[in-house]
Amino acid sequence: MFMFFRIIIFTFFLSPFLCQSKDLEAQLNTADSLFEKQKYTEALSQYQDIFDQGQASSAMLAKMAFINEGLGNEVEALYYLEQYYRTTSNRKALEKIRELADEHQLSGYQFSDEAFFVDHLSTYRLEIISGLLGLSACLLILMFLKSARGYKSIPWIMGQVIFAGFAFVLINNTFKTREAIISDGVTTIMEGPSSASSAIVSTKPGDKVKLVQDDELWTLIEAENERGFVRSNKLLPL
Repeated sequence: MFMFFRIIIFTFFLSPFLCQSKDLEAQLNTADSLFEKQKYTEALSQYQDIFDQGQASSAMLAKMAFINEGLGNEVEALYYLEQYYRTTSNRKALEKIRELADEHQLSGYQFSDEAFFVDHLSTYRLEIISGLLGLSACLLILMFLKSARGYKSIPWIMGQVIFAGFAFVLINNTFKTREAIISDGVTTIMEGPSSASSAIVSTKPGDKVKLVQDDELWTLIEAENERGFVRSNKLLPL
C-alpha cells in the first residue's frame, strides 16, 4: 500500500514536467516540419519560443542562425552561431562566424588556438569533471591501500589537490571570458554608468565585447582595448 501511494505521489509531481517535455517535443517537430517545407519565418517563431524556454539543441541553434542569415539579420545570425559553437566547438561554425564578422566589418571576433582550446574545455567541462572525479576516487582508494602498507601518502595527497584544483576551475568556469554581442543600433561606451558621462568609443550592432561586470541597468564591458559602460539592454549575453 505504501509503495502504491509513493507511485501516486511521484506521478502527481512528475506529470507536469512530462507534459511540458511532450509539448516541447511536439513544438520542435512542428518547427522542423516548417523548416523542411522552407516556411522559415514560421519555423523561426516556433524555434524562438523553444529557445526562450531554455530548451535549445545544437541542431536547432544552427537552423536559427541559417534562417536569420537568410533574412538579413546578421546580429541574430551571429548570436545563434556563437551559441551553436559554444555547444559544439565546431570549427566550421567558427569559420562561418569569422566570415560574417569580416563581411560586416565587426570587431571582437579575433580567434586563436588558445581560445579554441579554452572553448573546448568549456564545452566538455562536465565530462572532464566527471573524469577527474573518477580519477580522484581511484587515487583515494590507492592512497588508503598504500598507506595501509606503510607507503608515504604525500604524493597521493598532492595528486588529489591538483585534481581538486582543476575541477574547481572547471566547475566555476573561471578560465572562460564572458562575452556579449551588441544588439541594438550604434551603442556608445561611456566612462561611467550614466548617460551624462563622457563617451569613449562607439560600437556597431553585431560587435562582440567582453563582459567585466554586469548590472540591471549598466554593464561594464571591454571593447577595442577600452573599458566603459553600456546599457545592459543593448547586449545579448553569450
